[in-house]
Amino acid sequence: MHDFKLDKKGEYVLIDIYITERYAHLVGNNSRFWNASGIQLNLDTSGVDIQTGTIATMLNGGIEFITPDLNHKKIKHHSVYRLYSSHSDAEESGVGHYKQDNDNKIIQITCTQLGSLTIGSKLYYKKIPVGEIVDYRLNTKNDTIIISAAIKDKYQHLVKSNSRFWRNSGLKIKAGLSGVDVNMAPVHSLLNGGISFANIVPSAEQAKHGSVLYNLYVDQQ
Repeated sequence: MHDFKLDKKGEYVLIDIYITERYAHLVGNNSRFWNASGIQLNLDTSGVDIQTGTIATMLNGGIEFITPDLNHKKIKHHSVYRLYSSHSDAEESGVGHYKQDNDNKIIQITCTQLGSLTIGSKLYYKKIPVGEIVDYRLNTKNDTIIISAAIKDKYQHLVKSNSRFWRNSGLKIKAGLSGVDVNMAPVHSLLNGGISFANIVPSAEQAKHGSVLYNLYVDQQ
């Protein structure tokens, strides 16, 4: 960071950042920048999350960024980005902190409301955690939400082209002549939200990376 100034209307501060050529490939159109100064403390049902920058940024201030997908075209000079106040604010904008792992498969699921789902919410197959949500964003074409989830390498064969995904956050009780059937989601899902999936036709072909956009249903039915 070597300069800052007001924009022409005097409404925003423009910060000029110089990225050396050897690291220029790390910046893409989907990069997110946030203020890395100080200590950030987040408390939720999963525990306490403490985030700090380096000693230098804690004392002098600084900016950090993440680029979820490095497979992008080279950006132009003087590209403008928004500076978020914290790492968590950058995540909530629809870009997760996830760094692509070649051993994981990314699938996309669409829904109308995010609800209790968030980054880190688990994906279950027969109540076994097989992946987690790593990103979500608004679909500007139809105002829906696109959720990206990473499936662990050893469970990728379970995701088929006709897999059905549904929310499993909550407790369901069904009473009938034969008795009472209680179906409870895993504890982590009760607290942090979660998604389950099953295969309508077990023999269906395995879904290719990014080839299918799945719908998220309210329940298994």
